[in-house]
Amino acid sequence: MQRLIGLGVVSFCGALGAVVGLRLSEGVLAVLAGVVLGGGLVVAMGGVVAWVLVRERRAERDELVPPRVVATWRQGAAQAMMPAVERQFYVIGESGEVIELTPNHDEETQALLG
Repeated sequence: MQRLIGLGVVSFCGALGAVVGLRLSEGVLAVLAGVVLGGGLVVAMGGVVAWVLVRERRAERDELVPPRVVATWRQGAAQAMMPAVERQFYVIGESGEVIELTPNHDEETQALLG
């Protein structure tokens, strides 16, 4: 039944197109044919250009972006119970001298740090 309805719609559109086409002048038919074919060509070429651009951008993005490593840290129960370790910081001067930085560092250390 659906095929019969589809065939009827297609044959009606074809007959209507033939009747309208016979009543139009040759100039109008040429313009209509140019519009229809030109529109189809524009759509097809636009799709090809978009496909090429997307493919090139993906290739550039894959070359420029280095692989990313994501590290996560989950603190276990044993580590949560361990006491916090105080961190120590040192400044090594040009002559090789080592100066320990403390929370209350003096003016000499501040001068080294700038």
